[in-house]
Amino acid sequence: MKCNVDYIDEGFIASFYGSISMDDIHDVNGKLHGHVEFDDHHYQIFDFLNADLSNIVLSEPEEAASMDYFASRSSRSNVKVALIACGSHAIELCSSYIDESKSMGSPWLFGIFNSLTDAKSWVKS
Repeated sequence: MKCNVDYIDEGFIASFYGSISMDDIHDVNGKLHGHVEFDDHHYQIFDFLNADLSNIVLSEPEEAASMDYFASRSSRSNVKVALIACGSHAIELCSSYIDESKSMGSPWLFGIFNSLTDAKSWVKS
């Protein structure tokens, strides 16, 4: 897995690095969804700043959105999901995930940020 995952202050921070695939993201989602604190967590931060997302096609985030939608039904309803990305392709992928999540009726809140500092500030607000 090309990602470090930490549970800090009632939330998850997943920091990706290198060339990643949608399978890498699914692996991290599985780790989060199976974590003992998942049902009570308040936020998720996915940091893609050091990741190469060029191997992921625009339609693939729909799968992650679907998995997260079902996971959202067993967790807190006001979870904040912060996606940290730069570059047009990465931002497009994050937007696609958010749009798909919202269209499914996810109760979670979503945001795209360009720094970990901004993402942390938002999830703590």
